[in-house]
Amino acid sequence: MLNFRIDPEFFVYPYLVQNSLKPYTQIIDQHFPGGFFLPINFATLGFTTPDSFLRLHVLLVTLICFFIFKITKNIFSVLLFLAFWSFFDGGHLWVDTFVALFALSAYYFSTQKKWLSTGISIAMAVLFKQSLVLLTLPFLLTSPLAYLPTLLLIIYFSAIFNFRDFWYITGVFNITGYAGKAFFLERLPKWIFIFTPTVLLIKKYSLLFFFLAVTLIGFLARPDAVHLQPAAPFLILLLFYFFRHYAPKLLIPYTILMLLLSIFKETRLVNNR
Repeated sequence: MLNFRIDPEFFVYPYLVQNSLKPYTQIIDQHFPGGFFLPINFATLGFTTPDSFLRLHVLLVTLICFFIFKITKNIFSVLLFLAFWSFFDGGHLWVDTFVALFALSAYYFSTQKKWLSTGISIAMAVLFKQSLVLLTLPFLLTSPLAYLPTLLLIIYFSAIFNFRDFWYITGVFNITGYAGKAFFLERLPKWIFIFTPTVLLIKKYSLLFFFLAVTLIGFLARPDAVHLQPAAPFLILLLFYFFRHYAPKLLIPYTILMLLLSIFKETRLVNNR
């Protein structure tokens, strides 16, 4: 993450909220509140400088690596993730970075049948991106603990924000006026096709593919690398499983090669500043 970048919304929105402007009525943004618009936000938590957000970014990526290792029990899956992270605009901190962590933790806890932890993780993902509410679908008949936190979160949003403005901006406008007109095929990263062989695993890892599909929704609307971040852990897990099942001897040299390419890419970006 030598090429760290952060958007002004992380500083401007909490400042406006602290100065009594009303989200979705006086502050127009199509995203769910995240750490921007709630009474407890980035600013109240002490994240007010680029350095503080850099530390938070490092923590988020470290936790993603932790969950990847917990899922695979293999250090090369973590190295593979780190090798590819720069291709997902890994130095760019955005709401998608938070979604990546919480969606991945939800997947991990669901495989452990820890339904309350699954539900809390999904709710945290929904806090930053509304499309992640779809992650509750596989668990509707499994345990109410997996979806009740998200339901309570949405009820809370409806209560503290202007109901009409909130749902119009984050729902109707977000689908029809913003994301619905944003897809440009020519902006699709060409390297994404590296992952196409993983479709061979769709029957064996159906839940993993479901999580991947949901986390790709934001990217389909805005095909920039940063919007692929929520899907990054799932793509890497599938790529790791592909090597483990079909080409285990190639995993180590492939990981080393991608690490070298990633280091070259990051160094080149820093030198071209």
